[in-house]
Amino acid sequence: MKEKIFSLQPPLGEPVHLYKNVWTGGSFRETLSIVGGLQGDQLNGLYIASQLSRFLQRVEEGGEPGYSITGKIQLFPLVNMLAVQSGSRLWHYDNLDTDMAFPGNPKGEVIERLCDTIYKHTAESEYGLLLYADDYEQFPHIQIQRANRSLRDMARGFGLKIVREIDLFPCRKLKLIHHWQDNGVRALLLTGGKNNSIDYPLCDNLFLSVVNFMLTMGVLSHRERKEREHQVDFYTQRDECVVVSAHAGLFLPSVRVGDLLKEGQKIGELRDIYSGETIVKLTAPKNGFLVTLRNHPVVYEREPLATLLTEPKPRWHWPF
Repeated sequence: MKEKIFSLQPPLGEPVHLYKNVWTGGSFRETLSIVGGLQGDQLNGLYIASQLSRFLQRVEEGGEPGYSITGKIQLFPLVNMLAVQSGSRLWHYDNLDTDMAFPGNPKGEVIERLCDTIYKHTAESEYGLLLYADDYEQFPHIQIQRANRSLRDMARGFGLKIVREIDLFPCRKLKLIHHWQDNGVRALLLTGGKNNSIDYPLCDNLFLSVVNFMLTMGVLSHRERKEREHQVDFYTQRDECVVVSAHAGLFLPSVRVGDLLKEGQKIGELRDIYSGETIVKLTAPKNGFLVTLRNHPVVYEREPLATLLTEPKPRWHWPF
């Protein structure tokens, strides 16, 4: 199951090793690659990956009655071990963002070599799933880049109510999911929660969502249980309303991700760091579902604080 795929002695500290877990079964030979731990603070993804490893190993050993592996599943639970060991998002030695270094460089810096290894081991997969967390607390959802019918059908397999279709900005061309898609991998991003902590109930639900997704994709099967159909709302960036800070200060939120907000409802307030006085109260500019909320309290002027999803406009998504 566990395979060492990379070893290197960095300038500081112990040798760096990269592992993947692999399970194969049946005659269905399509491959699903799941990658987590690109940054050192993505602990929810690490926990979900560990749950998946335990579950799939039990399936292989016959410890999960009814389940069988009917494809190839390779799981990369932790990519940036150096950042995890330092307790930070990035490795302090080079401060290189792992998810902005793809497709990597076999002769480059340590992080670039890790990215090169990950990409080479996943580029021929049929499906790719990235376990990811951003700097903002996120309501659990799927993100799609360069959306099409095939990716929308895949996204339904998780059973999550929200799918966001993300526009392609130049900086995203350095990300793993972009290079996967350039190579023909049908790739999605699963996100939820916030960094530097583990939300166990959330992770348990997302673990079950990934299991349902694997059933849908056919790399996992069950004698009786089948993939479940779910109602999904698709949102493009035209359906998003971003609330930004008008001033620098301390952001004190009054709402939580997952709240359905009314226009004019208080989202939070900004306070002056020195006086403690309220500078401005922030309200929802539209009715919407709160999908992201800033986690770090210190903000600068014009920084995004929250994202609302308004009524989805592109009704033509189904069945296309």
